[in-house]
Amino acid sequence: MGKKSIPEPPDYKGAALEEAKYSRENLVTQNYANRPSIYTPWGAQTWDARASTDPATGQAVTEWSQNVSLDPSLQNALNAQIAIQQGRSDLASGFMQRVGDEYRLPFDWKSLPPTTMVGQPQPMMSSVADYSPGLRTDIPTNNDAIVRGFSFGGPRMGIDSATGGLSYGTPETPVSMNFDPMLGGLTRGVQSANIRGDVDPMMGLLATRTNPIGAQSALNLGDNPLIPQFDSGYRDRIATSLMERMNPLHEYQRRQLETQLSNQGFQTGTEGYRRALDEMNQRQAAERYNALDIAGAEAQRLYDMQSQSAQQAFQQDLALGQFANQAMQQQFGQDLSANQFQNQAAQQAFSQNLDAIQAANAAEAQRFNQAVAAGQFGNEATQQAYAQSLGAGQAINQAAQQLFEQGLQGNQFRNEALRQAYEQTLGAGTFGNTAQQQLYAQLMGQAELANQANQLAFAQNTEAARMRNAALGQASALDLARMQAVNNARQQDFQQALQYSDQMNKIRQQAIVEQMQSRGMSLNEMNALLTGQQVGMPQFPSFHTAGIAQTPQLLQAADMQHQAALDAYNAKAGAMGNVIGGLTNIAGAINPFSFGPKST
Repeated sequence: MGKKSIPEPPDYKGAALEEAKYSRENLVTQNYANRPSIYTPWGAQTWDARASTDPATGQAVTEWSQNVSLDPSLQNALNAQIAIQQGRSDLASGFMQRVGDEYRLPFDWKSLPPTTMVGQPQPMMSSVADYSPGLRTDIPTNNDAIVRGFSFGGPRMGIDSATGGLSYGTPETPVSMNFDPMLGGLTRGVQSANIRGDVDPMMGLLATRTNPIGAQSALNLGDNPLIPQFDSGYRDRIATSLMERMNPLHEYQRRQLETQLSNQGFQTGTEGYRRALDEMNQRQAAERYNALDIAGAEAQRLYDMQSQSAQQAFQQDLALGQFANQAMQQQFGQDLSANQFQNQAAQQAFSQNLDAIQAANAAEAQRFNQAVAAGQFGNEATQQAYAQSLGAGQAINQAAQQLFEQGLQGNQFRNEALRQAYEQTLGAGTFGNTAQQQLYAQLMGQAELANQANQLAFAQNTEAARMRNAALGQASALDLARMQAVNNARQQDFQQALQYSDQMNKIRQQAIVEQMQSRGMSLNEMNALLTGQQVGMPQFPSFHTAGIAQTPQLLQAADMQHQAALDAYNAKAGAMGNVIGGLTNIAGAINPFSFGPKST
């Protein structure tokens, strides 16, 4: 395998010079293509070329000349325009004396209308009367007058059972058991007394509360006219209506004035023409200002009428509310008196009913005691017959029986007396509890009535305080509205003064402009002659210019060719290196010691 050398680099300079040569040829071709001959109805445009030398580089170049020729009639018109322009220049040079005369004297400021200044505006009202000290922020609650409890003795929870004095038995005595007991003649029971323990408390007849009558605590202001707010929209509508009626008249006056000025020989735009129009515009502006004043006065009149209507409606509603509350208070007093009379009658009926029931119970107790005594007497007679039939042999038994019977009767009588005392004590306790219950109900009714009266007084105090605060709020709103009206009037006066000042200053400015125009009119006329219509050349139609052709990229092609040769060389060198490396690896595998140091 032979060794191949690295590729030589290309001739970059020669490639660049060759590329510049082709680029110059393209530029020459482009210049020739972009200089065509143009022929139009107004004339012709042609080009001439000749060989020349560039004075800077000494190289041969092509020199181009542009030729423009006009049509004979257009050439004559151009010559006439040049002659007119020369005549205007000659005429303007004759104005120099007039310009010097006008600018010889200084600007006369003393003859101008004086500058109008707006006076200091009146101070705005920013403070209103302070009604806060008169506001009611606290209302007496009368909490001390509320009845939260009362002294009450309470019912009797128990009575003496009287069981300590009861006899539960008598001493036994020996008796003889062999005798006829005569049980058939004994009285074994007595019809119990029908004692009435229930008493009708007649609570249904008591009037424990009065019919509350709701006092009128608020006024119905829903149908009242609203307190008006000063609305500039109404003033603007009136002003707009007046303006709409004045606009046709103003337009008619303007047309009449323009016709009159035209008939008098004034041309549009002249000083006299503009001055007449300005005077008419000032008169019409003054009429529009008067229309605004009329609209403002009408809006103020409507605001005052609405305020008076709202105030009158509020006073009427307040009078109706006070009358209704007085009538309700009178009705409440009458209902309370009727309830008290009804409770007194119910108390009397309860007392009479209780007395009648107690009398009936006493009669029943007497009847029961008599029946018991009669039963006991019958039993004693039977006992006596039984004792007599036993004979004398049973005298001891009779005596013993008599002793037993006497002890038993004494115990029974004692127990009966104790029972009667217990029932009487129970009846007295029940009666006392009933009276305590009635007293509790009466005290509770009086406490509720007092609390209701206290609540009504609190509601009336609250309503009075609210109505006072509402009146103070309305007074504050009226003061605020008055302050706003005064401020609006002062603002309107200031705006009118400002408009008058602006108008007078405009008149002064107009006088300055007129004097300046009069001073520079000759100069302006001279400039107008010098800068009048200039002579213009005819415009030839345009065309699409030719673009430069792309030159061969010789320098880039040479570089790419050299890079390709280098890539090929590098590829072959890499392949050769791989072959040599492979052979070295094979040799090392066959004789691993052939390339190492020799052993001694």
